[in-house]
Amino acid sequence: MFTPKQQNEIKELKEAGVSILGISKMLKISRNTVYKYIKATDGQRVGKDGRHLGFKGYLVDNEQLIMKRFLKLEGNCVDLAREIQNECPYQICLRTLQDFCRPYRSQVVKKPRKPRAKKNSRKRSLTEIVDSSKYVPVIPDF
Repeated sequence: MFTPKQQNEIKELKEAGVSILGISKMLKISRNTVYKYIKATDGQRVGKDGRHLGFKGYLVDNEQLIMKRFLKLEGNCVDLAREIQNECPYQICLRTLQDFCRPYRSQVVKKPRKPRAKKNSRKRSLTEIVDSSKYVPVIPDF
């Protein structure tokens, strides 16, 4: 995948009158790749299949901002998706967001949680259970 600067270079060469074959030889890329990037509209990131990257492109373009928010939210991708929902022009895919944030998981610093109070789980004997309950044994008469 090319950076926007490289995409602009391809478009500028085409506008200057350089042929597709000439551009592909100069940049050492295939002719199909040149066609793909010429066809893309300005500012769009283009994937391998020639289509714009959409949400992935948005994440790549805003990587630093996404990373800061991810770390601030202690690695919670669901909350991050809710937070960027209004400003992202594409449909948010949680799985894509999780995959994108995976390298930053090691940087997440979680706040320590309060230890849970342990229940007194002492084992009681059968006589204690019988004595503490209202169980009255019935002895049959023979």
